[in-house]
This record gives sequence, structure tokens and C-alpha cells, in this order.
Amino acid sequence: MLKISTKTSEGIPIDIDGERYEMKSYDSLKFQDFFELQKFANTFDKFKDLSTAKLSKDQITSMEESLDVFCEKILPGVPKNIMNAVNYMAKIQIIETFMTTVPQKVEESTANLKKSSQGSFGSTVSAQESG
Repeated sequence: MLKISTKTSEGIPIDIDGERYEMKSYDSLKFQDFFELQKFANTFDKFKDLSTAKLSKDQITSMEESLDVFCEKILPGVPKNIMNAVNYMAKIQIIETFMTTVPQKVEESTANLKKSSQGSFGSTVSAQESG
């Protein structure tokens, strides 16, 4: 049986300079945001190894801007001046934490559904499996 809830799951707390903020829950992202975040994560993974990365200055600037946008969407409660002070390595950690921690909570809640799925589309596909 397919069970659907309109309530979003709880987010993950994160500490910035001793202040606690909560990441949005994975299921609260708009589809476009989810898609763009997945695309960004896939692109970032390709260029993680700096020895083989071949990024132009424009591509680096674009990725920095994407980090800023996604961090603001993931942590909407963080004041802009504080988020602006967070360095890009920390922003990458925020994205990685969101991508690895929050989807697991969603997967746990759908694990039983996946086991009992008999549909031709395999029912639910996690973000990590489809990414």
C-alpha cells in the first residue's frame, strides 16, 4: 500500500558559531531545487580531485554562486551576514551533510514501502540511487 503524507520530516540541526540552525528537510525542497541540487552535487563530484579538475574561472564562479544559493535554501534561518561569512569549504560541508544525512532519513521512512513494492516503476527511488 502506498502511504503519502503532506507533512514534511524534521530537518537536521547545524551549529554555526555556537548558534543552532535547522536544515530544511529533504522532502521540503521544490522539485526544481531538488533537481538543481542533484545536478550540482554530480558536477561537484567530478571536480573534487583538484589535480584532475579542469574548471574555467567562469565555472568556478558559477559553482560558488550555486553553493551560496543552495546553502540559503537548505538553511533559510541563517542570517545573510552570517552565511556570507561562512567560507566555501564549510559551505561544501553543509551541502555534503545535507546530501548524505537528510536523504537517509527519507530512505528509512520508505524502506518498508520499497520492500513491498510490486509496481512496474519500482515504487520509490532514493535521491542517491537516481543521482
